Amino acid sequence: MTDVIVLGAGMVGVGAALALQAEGKDVVILDRQPQFAGETSYGNAGIIQAEAVEPYAMPTDIPSLIAIALKRTNDVEWSFEAVSSEVKNLFSYFRHSQPNSLHRIAATYSVLIRRSREDHAPHIADAGADDLIRKDGFHQAWRDEAKLAEAVAKAERVGREYGVGFEALDANGLMEAEPALRPGYAGAILWGIPGAVRAPAISPAPMANSSSRAAAS
Repeated sequence: MTDVIVLGAGMVGVGAALALQAEGKDVVILDRQPQFAGETSYGNAGIIQAEAVEPYAMPTDIPSLIAIALKRTNDVEWSFEAVSSEVKNLFSYFRHSQPNSLHRIAATYSVLIRRSREDHAPHIADAGADDLIRKDGFHQAWRDEAKLAEAVAKAERVGREYGVGFEALDANGLMEAEPALRPGYAGAILWGIPGAVRAPAISPAPMANSSSRAAAS
């Protein structure tokens, strides 16, 4: 008899199912796609993040908010209908994005996110998917010099507060590391600790030693 039904065969759904199985539960996973885990890792570009120790905060300075409101950036795509239905949640997001609140939240969040590589490792091994995972981090690049300098300053602060390592690259260093890129970037930050799926469109091998059952809903 099934104890738990998990909706969604993505990374969260499969992880939850495996954790429940480890506690002796009988689990069924339902997914809308016929291919098991067919959409896994698209939403995060295939990155197993361990460097993002702070939650993504809403901009709180007036110029940034005006730029978003006037749709001068690609940070947010919004409509009046959507915003009007989420006013309470947006205000809560804004409030929790203030520096003091964000720092308090990050104290817990950072502990969880830094476990991501270690917690994923046994599942990757059980799936026989080690060859699909890169373990040399990823580059985060900027075309604008000022934004790159701002990002490097933030990375230095994150390094001091949470021990997250990184390497700042100028334009030449980035092109040497990523020769397939077109010129025009000011530089990049190399985050060395995250893992990354080599090709997110490639589904992993079936999980070994698993009694989970997948079905299309």
